[in-house]
Amino acid sequence: MLHAAAALRRDSADLDLYATVLSGNLADSLPPDAVRVERRRSVAQRMAGREDSVAQLDVALQE
Repeated sequence: MLHAAAALRRDSADLDLYATVLSGNLADSLPPDAVRVERRRSVAQRMAGREDSVAQLDVALQE
């Protein structure tokens, strides 16, 4: 059971990293108003000195 919990935590950290990289790449590649990234940082993240996590990513493209 402990091994499964550790794997879930590791997967969660990987997901945060993927979301950060994806949102950064989209923001760099698309027009300035096309990408909106909402970030959040929990108290635990602040206390650990970690960066914000991507909470929401909106991409609006016209034709």
